[in-house]
Amino acid sequence: RMLFTRFGRGSARLMDTHAKVYVVHGGLFDITILSSANLTRNPRIEATVICADIEVSRFHRGWMDALWARADPFEPVEDQ
Repeated sequence: RMLFTRFGRGSARLMDTHAKVYVVHGGLFDITILSSANLTRNPRIEATVICADIEVSRFHRGWMDALWARADPFEPVEDQ
Protein backbone atom coordinates (compact mmCIF):
# COMPACT_ATOMS: atom_id res chain seq x y z
CA ARG A 1 0.00 0.00 0.00
CA MET A 2 2.85 2.42 0.81
CA LEU A 3 4.41 1.88 -2.60
CA PHE A 4 1.18 2.71 -4.43
CA THR A 5 0.47 5.70 -2.20
CA ARG A 6 3.90 7.17 -2.91
CA PHE A 7 4.40 6.17 -6.57
CA GLY A 8 0.88 5.34 -7.84
CA ARG A 9 -0.69 2.30 -9.48
CA GLY A 10 1.54 0.65 -12.03
CA SER A 11 4.65 1.31 -9.93
CA ALA A 12 5.22 -2.41 -9.29
CA ARG A 13 5.50 -5.32 -11.69
CA LEU A 14 5.80 -9.10 -11.33
CA MET A 15 9.10 -10.21 -12.87
CA ASP A 16 10.84 -13.53 -13.23
CA THR A 17 14.20 -12.70 -11.68
CA HIS A 18 16.12 -13.47 -8.50
CA ALA A 19 18.71 -10.74 -9.06
CA LYS A 20 19.55 -8.38 -6.22
CA VAL A 21 20.58 -5.33 -8.20
CA TYR A 22 19.69 -1.79 -7.20
CA VAL A 23 20.40 1.19 -9.45
CA VAL A 24 20.25 4.72 -8.08
CA HIS A 25 20.19 7.02 -11.09
CA GLY A 26 20.22 10.78 -10.65
CA GLY A 27 21.44 13.98 -12.20
CA LEU A 28 24.81 13.91 -10.48
CA PHE A 29 25.38 10.20 -9.96
CA ASP A 30 24.77 6.64 -11.06
CA ILE A 31 25.28 4.03 -8.36
CA THR A 32 24.78 0.30 -8.82
CA ILE A 33 24.53 -2.04 -5.85
CA LEU A 34 24.99 -5.77 -6.55
CA SER A 35 24.33 -8.08 -3.65
CA SER A 36 23.70 -11.70 -2.79
CA ALA A 37 21.59 -10.60 0.18
CA ASN A 38 17.83 -10.76 0.29
CA LEU A 39 16.11 -7.90 2.10
CA THR A 40 15.48 -10.13 5.11
CA ARG A 41 17.39 -11.15 8.21
CA ASN A 42 19.45 -14.31 7.92
CA PRO A 43 22.58 -15.73 9.56
CA ARG A 44 24.49 -16.25 6.30
CA ILE A 45 27.50 -14.34 5.10
CA GLU A 46 26.52 -12.21 2.11
CA ALA A 47 28.47 -10.09 -0.35
CA THR A 48 27.68 -6.61 -1.69
CA VAL A 49 29.48 -4.48 -4.27
CA ILE A 50 28.77 -0.77 -4.74
CA CYS A 51 29.85 0.68 -8.08
CA ALA A 52 29.75 4.30 -9.29
CA ASP A 53 30.51 3.57 -12.97
CA ILE A 54 27.90 4.98 -15.38
CA GLU A 55 28.44 2.14 -17.91
CA VAL A 56 27.66 -0.46 -15.25
CA SER A 57 24.54 1.50 -14.34
CA ARG A 58 23.45 1.69 -17.99
CA PHE A 59 23.98 -2.05 -18.46
CA HIS A 60 21.81 -2.97 -15.48
CA ARG A 61 19.15 -0.36 -16.28
CA GLY A 62 18.96 -1.83 -19.80
CA TRP A 63 18.04 -5.37 -18.79
CA MET A 64 15.82 -4.12 -15.97
CA ASP A 65 13.90 -1.84 -18.35
CA ALA A 66 13.45 -4.73 -20.80
CA LEU A 67 12.02 -6.97 -18.04
CA TRP A 68 9.79 -4.15 -16.79
CA ALA A 69 8.36 -3.55 -20.28
CA ARG A 70 7.09 -7.11 -20.60
CA ALA A 71 6.16 -7.76 -16.96
CA ASP A 72 2.59 -7.93 -15.68
CA PRO A 73 1.48 -5.08 -13.41
CA PHE A 74 1.14 -6.02 -9.75
CA GLU A 75 -2.26 -5.17 -8.35
CA PRO A 76 -2.67 -5.29 -4.58
CA VAL A 77 -5.55 -7.15 -3.01
CA GLU A 78 -7.93 -4.58 -1.57
CA ASP A 79 -8.96 -4.83 2.08
CA GLN A 80 -12.32 -6.48 2.59
